[in-house]
Parts: sequence; C-alpha cells; structure tokens
Amino acid sequence: MMVRVFLIEPVVGVYAFSMFMLYPLIQQYVYRRLWQQLTGAPYPTQMNYTHCSDSSTNVSSIHQEIQKEASLFLFYSELCFLFPSLLSSLLLVSYSDHRGRKVALVPPLVGELLFALCYATVSHLSLSLGYLLGASFLAGVMGGPTALLGGSFAYIADLCEEEGVEGGGVKYLCEEVVGSMDIVGIGARDGGSYQCEGGRGGGGDDCRDRGMSGGSGEGEQRRDGERDRGKDGGKDRERDGESDGQGDRERDGERDRGKDRGKDRERDGESDGQGDRERDGGRDRDRESDGQGDRDGGSRERDWGKGGGRTVRMAALEMLLGVLSGLASLCTGFYIQTAGFTWPFITAAVLHLINLVYTAWVLQETVERPSHTDSSSSPSSSPTPFGVGSARFLQREALIGRFQGVYLLFTASPRRRKTVLGLILAAFAFYTVSKLGGMSIFILYELNAPLCWSEVLVGYGSALSTLIYLGSFAGVSLLSRCLRDGYIVLLGLLSVAAGLLMAAFAKSTLLMFLVRLPLLLSIMPAPVLRSMMSKIVLRSEQGAVFACVAFVEMLSIGVGITVFSSTYASTVSWFPGFSFLLASAIALIPAVLIGVVMCLRLDKDEEASRLTADDDEEETESCGQSLQLPH
Repeated sequence: MMVRVFLIEPVVGVYAFSMFMLYPLIQQYVYRRLWQQLTGAPYPTQMNYTHCSDSSTNVSSIHQEIQKEASLFLFYSELCFLFPSLLSSLLLVSYSDHRGRKVALVPPLVGELLFALCYATVSHLSLSLGYLLGASFLAGVMGGPTALLGGSFAYIADLCEEEGVEGGGVKYLCEEVVGSMDIVGIGARDGGSYQCEGGRGGGGDDCRDRGMSGGSGEGEQRRDGERDRGKDGGKDRERDGESDGQGDRERDGERDRGKDRGKDRERDGESDGQGDRERDGGRDRDRESDGQGDRDGGSRERDWGKGGGRTVRMAALEMLLGVLSGLASLCTGFYIQTAGFTWPFITAAVLHLINLVYTAWVLQETVERPSHTDSSSSPSSSPTPFGVGSARFLQREALIGRFQGVYLLFTASPRRRKTVLGLILAAFAFYTVSKLGGMSIFILYELNAPLCWSEVLVGYGSALSTLIYLGSFAGVSLLSRCLRDGYIVLLGLLSVAAGLLMAAFAKSTLLMFLVRLPLLLSIMPAPVLRSMMSKIVLRSEQGAVFACVAFVEMLSIGVGITVFSSTYASTVSWFPGFSFLLASAIALIPAVLIGVVMCLRLDKDEEASRLTADDDEEETESCGQSLQLPH
C-alpha cells in the first residue's frame, strides 16, 4: 500500500543543518586565509588570550586589519549573492503557484550543492578566494535560502489553511488527491467545525457537521436523518391508522379494528425494515468508499505531514531551522579541529545531495500542475499557429503572468488589505534588517579582542543560540492561545532590542554567552508576521504573498549585512559594539508599524476574514478589467 509523504520539515531541517555548517565555516575559513595572505604565516590555532588582547603587540593590529578585510570580503560575497537572488527568489516562489511548490524547492538545493562543492575545491587546492565570489553568484541565481523557505511556508499554507469559526475556535483545511478520488478534509481545534467532501467519477458525496461539540461523519448524519424521517413517517401512519380504526368501529365493530391494527403493524414493520436497509446500505457505502480509498493509494492516515495549525506549524519550522543550525555550528568547531576545512565542506555537499533526492522524488506535490491537453484545448492558449514559436510565446506570457500575480496582489486588492499588507511587510523588512544584520557580525565580534574566541567557543556560542529558537517556538505555542498576533510580535521585537543592546557591551566570555537569554523570544516575529500576511490573502495568492516575503527578506538580509558589515569595519577600531546599538535602535521601527496595525484593529482574525471576503467581491467585479494572460 503506497504511502504519500507531505513532510516539508525534513527538507528545511537538513537544509538548515547543511547551510549552518557552511556559514561559520565560511567566516572562519576566510579569516584564516586572509591571515595567511597578510602575514605570510599560518594561522596560530593555539593563540592564547593575553597574546590576542594585548594592544601593544603587533598581533593586535593584525587582528584589526584582518577584521576589516574579512568584513569587506563577506560584504562583496553578499552582494554577489544578493542581486541575482532578489529576482530569482521572487520568480521561483510566485511561479510555484502555477507549476508546483517543488519549483521553489529544488533549484535552491542544487545551488547550495554547487556552492559547497566550490568551497571544498577552493579549500582543498588552496585556490584564489575570488572563486568563492562566483560560487555566491551561482547560489543566488538558483534562489538561495529565501526561495526555499518561501516555498516551504507556501507548502505549509497549502496543507493547513486556518479560518476563524464562531466560539473562538480555529479550523484548518488540508487537501489531498487520492487516485481518481478528490478528498477535502477539514478538522477542528478548540471547538471548531468539520467538513469533508468526496467525489469519484461523476458522482460525489458531501458531509457537513457544524456542531461545536465535536464532529460526526457523513454516514452518521445521513443515518440520523433517515432514522428521524422513519419515526415521523411511523407516527403519521399510526395517526392515519387510528382515524381509520374509529370509522371501522362505527361500521363493523371490534372485528375490523383487529384487521386494521394488523395492517398498521405490517406497514410499520415495512417502514422499519426499509430504514434498516437504508442504514445498512449507508454503512456498506462507507466501507466501500474506505476500501476504494485504500486501493487508490492509501487512506488519509497514510498521508504523512497533513494537518496542524498554520501559525504553530510555521513557528515549528522556524524552531527546527534554529535547533539544527545550532547543532551544526556545534559540530563544526570540533570538525575543523579534527579534519580541517575540506571535509566539512564535503559533508555539507553530501547532505544537500540527500536532501535534493528526497525533495525531487519522495516529497509529494501540493499544487496540481495544468495538463498540456488542457492548455492546448484552451482558446486563449493558441495565439499563433507556428508550433515551437507558439510554445515559446506561451511560456514567455505565462512567465509574465507569474509577475502579474505579484503585481495584482497589491493593485487589484481593496485599499484596506493593501494597507495591512504593506504595513506588515515593512515591519518584516525592518525586523529582518535589525535581527539578522546585527547577529551577522557575532562571529567576527567573538573572534576579535577582547573575547578572542577559538573555533570551539564559536561552536558553543552558535549551539547555545538554539535556545533562542526553542524559546521562540514555546512562546508562540503558548502566547498564541491568549494573545493577539500583534502583541506576540511586539514581545519578540522587545527581545531583539534588549539582546543586541546587551551584546554591545559584552566584554567577557560569560557575558557574551548570557546575551542569548534576552534574545530567547527574538524569533517569534518571523513566523507570526508570515502567518498574519498569509491569513489576509486568498488561497490562490499564497505563492504570490510568500514570493513577496522572500523578496523582501532577501533584500533586507542583503541591506542588513551590507550596512552592518561596513559599519563594523569602520567602527571596530574605536567601538566594536556600535553596530549592535544601531541594530537595537532599528528594532523600534517595526514595533511602531505593528502598533499602527493594532491601533487600527487590523490584526484580528475577523478582520482578516473580512478582508479576504471583500477581496472576493472586488475580484468578481474587476474580472473584466484585469489583464488575462495564458498559462
């Protein structure tokens, strides 16, 4: 019996482990290569604290020079990755609405595989660092992490579509297609509702149970209705029998009454028998449907990875990303001491290859691809009769249509929804600049005086950062039960500002480790903001909105790393913690924007439902005005 896998978490988990094996590797490898180039001597692996922090020695000035050069090289590498990835991530994630989510998942994995192999080659052969800039450009062309994460979050949105229900519950929608049977199953949490639809061939079944105390299935609803109708029919026949029996008593006496009662009992028996046969038939149909589902490819229990709340599952994805990245960073320090740099790069490449195989051939698709027959039979899909030229024309027009979907997400939406989406996107952008831009220089700051951390301490610090993701996931899981999304975001932004402010004045190893404590809730804004944007758009626009999020995230990461790398290089000689102060101040901007959204009461679930309902109406009205392109 075939098992279909819808688990996107292994893809993100293995990708995070591999990527964060590379991230500290890259910074430390570049740092050591620049040390060799500037000093002409190998890097002192057992450098002691006094030798590093003594400002009177020549080593201290060398440290500052290498800090500047390493920061600038990482800045150039980020630029080579940024510009191509901006366009490619936007294209891949938005195009996944049409061609399936794997369009946004497979290319980034291929790019990261080639990226790791290039670093392994440069490390093993001691080639020029310029080749690493080319590897960064290639990885950016293939989409990078933002395209993969955008496709992953859209994949989750396809599986778990939350809707508010009366009584404060949350309803999640999960779809599947089994053979020729289309099944839509809706479960409920916290007093939600349940709905399931099915159809096979030309027929269809429908079952709906809106009771808040728990759902019952289609067979029970039908059997209850048939049982009630049977009872009502029996009562009507009894009343008719009593009326007829009174007339018989007046005409024929007690003899005829017995006959009429006998006839009534026979009719009642036939009615009860008919009801029993209908109920038995309903059970047989249910069993037949279940058996057919098993024969067509497995029952619902064999679809791994379906269900769950959208916000919590997105937070779980962020948590998985952080936990495995910390574990990878912890392993990297010992791996470098044991085997150098080449083998860790090769290990990361092998993990990307395994992940690529799983994504391409094991993971199931959630978006049905349009068939060539349908596209060829459509009147709008045959603009020219010139064979290959026509096919290329259609592909070009369909590609333009993917960008049109992102464009219409803002131009064809109600003004209220555009305002909410713009404010949340802006808040997400400033949050990304503040958090990732500030934390991107953690390793350089830790390698510099007065900390002078070794690769093992760097690994310990990165591993300790996994507490940030665990704390943020626990925070979202618990706080989402009692607080609005806006308050959760504000708490996360406060955590970001406090943690970076503390890092600016961390001058000892213990204090730098303790910086992770105020940062415990700093990841919460990312999944909550994504969920807020996903809730206010239609199901057919999930890819478009996550493409916008991926574009904004990649742009924000590039701007953040660019600004803070150059700022750190300029201020490292007189105050290395200035970049952290700047990042802490920037975290106040998204707090103000979310405050505006909350003051306008635009972050409530009922408001989100109203926004999508208004969008449905305006979409119907503007159907004739919008540009229609072939797909």
